[in-house]
Amino acid sequence: MTQKTKIGSLLNVLLLLVLVLFFTDTLDSFDIKHQGLKTFVYYGVLILTPFSLVLNYMYFKKARTGLLWTVFSGVAFIGVLLIGPMRIAFASSSWKTQTILYQHLIEYKRVEFQVRDVGALGYEKRTVKVFYWSDLFMSVSPVDSSVEQNPEWIRVDRTVNESGLK
Repeated sequence: MTQKTKIGSLLNVLLLLVLVLFFTDTLDSFDIKHQGLKTFVYYGVLILTPFSLVLNYMYFKKARTGLLWTVFSGVAFIGVLLIGPMRIAFASSSWKTQTILYQHLIEYKRVEFQVRDVGALGYEKRTVKVFYWSDLFMSVSPVDSSVEQNPEWIRVDRTVNESGLK
């Protein structure tokens, strides 16, 4: 295996990983919590997709797997163009917890008020039920009215202010 093949394979696997994380984050129920990872994923899609397409086309067009990776990179590049690079860049901000409204008896389930910085457009706001998988990932779902009457949910109203707003 030559040096070009190793670098190309590593780049293709990294692109595949970044695209999997990107598409799972775009689902409504799954979010990347860690800002650094989310920025890496979103900007990785913007940078790795055209770079991988050019590299695969130039160096691996004769190999069968190279052709598959070229087609894969081409489809990903078309997807980036359809979504829009600016839209992807502006969506790279993660949701930050402002207030924990309710805490479930299970420690990792909460109802939170969250905000997300969208640049010059201000902040998006939401109140959601959150389940933390780790410090990097969380699942969210809409809050239903049963939370207030359910004894498993304890009202805490704790200010966290992760985004540093006053």
